[in-house]
Amino acid sequence: MPQPQFILDYTGNKYHESKETEKININYDKYETIIEPFGGSFGFSRYLYEKKGLTHLNYIIYDYDEDLINFYNYFKDLINNGEHLAFIDEYNNEVKKMTENCIYEKDARFLNIKKVKNFLNTYTQKNIFIMYLIKKNHFKSMTFCTPCLKKNCGFFELIKNATFIHSPFENIDDAILNDKKTFVYLDPPYIATDNSTYEIPFNINEIFKKMQHIFKTTDCLMVHQYNFLLCVAFEDKKQIQYEKRYGGTTKKKTKHVFFYNF
Repeated sequence: MPQPQFILDYTGNKYHESKETEKININYDKYETIIEPFGGSFGFSRYLYEKKGLTHLNYIIYDYDEDLINFYNYFKDLINNGEHLAFIDEYNNEVKKMTENCIYEKDARFLNIKKVKNFLNTYTQKNIFIMYLIKKNHFKSMTFCTPCLKKNCGFFELIKNATFIHSPFENIDDAILNDKKTFVYLDPPYIATDNSTYEIPFNINEIFKKMQHIFKTTDCLMVHQYNFLLCVAFEDKKQIQYEKRYGGTTKKKTKHVFFYNF
């Protein structure tokens, strides 16, 4: 079984599928900054930093999820203070404690949300981020921070050096996105085809207007699940299709598309 590459369990597989970008001739020497406006697990930035060794670039990660950004910045402080490995151990101990107290369901993969809430009510504010992780990983079995991850210095160095900002995509300042030495990687929500995994409403019109604007002013790469209307809307952009394979028990395959303007 492959070791986890990240500390949160996220839908999709952006880190691994970023190798598909090797089919595109991207000259990263032109850029000083990489921006992921739909940050999530910032898999593209991690791929560039860890797999391609582009450690000299500035990485800016945006996301609409304020709790997520707060956690990244909290974990960044832990790394700066040399406390992140102890935090990982503490998290794993709490998961073990919750398992022993039957907060997990019988198959040991799914959290009983009602029991988690009761557990939260008796927990201190000091460790709220551990509880955030536990709630976020309710599809993950047991502990996620293996010794392999704890030894992944490149991963921690990226978090230490990256900038994490809470902002909806529509509100990101155009002046930041429109720099010629900036490369923008867009991985927008797939709400044109399936919105079942999203918990908050999106203004899809404003999202696509802003993406169109970025394509006119900045070197940009966008990935999206194949959608005929989307391909028509971005027909003036270069396109490469590939097959995305999802992990887990479903082994689902879907057609995806890269759109780019360089």
